[in-house]
Amino acid sequence: MALVAASCMLAACSGEAQQGTAERAKALSPEEARLLGSVNLPRPDWLPEGFPLPADAHIYTAVKINSQPPSYQLQARTLEETGEIWDALIQWGMDENLKTEDALAGREVGTTRVMAISGQGWNSISNVQIQEDGKGIRRMIVTLQEEG
Repeated sequence: MALVAASCMLAACSGEAQQGTAERAKALSPEEARLLGSVNLPRPDWLPEGFPLPADAHIYTAVKINSQPPSYQLQARTLEETGEIWDALIQWGMDENLKTEDALAGREVGTTRVMAISGQGWNSISNVQIQEDGKGIRRMIVTLQEEG
């Protein structure tokens, strides 16, 4: 995980992105748009089809890391409630026959939730973190690594 995070710090935004952003076309107030930030990259083509990004997600980092096996990371801001994001991830996992589990179950880790994802080509290092900042903004960090 540290390798993935360090690589993301050095990597530039991936050019491998789809232009399809219709699912993120939620109308935001000027204040909401300001809170989510001015960077709003298109959905990367490596993100699994059907992956439940919130409609208002502003992607500000999307990288493919040249590692073996290949790894990917996306970071986005959203105003959607953590519980709604969590429920959508669980449903996506069931629909895609993936194993999803609360990686921090039973442990208090501030305002961060972590869902481990594995199966269907993704190894057990894959996860989604949802961090709340106290201003109503959630940061999603999606880290995926292909099975080697």
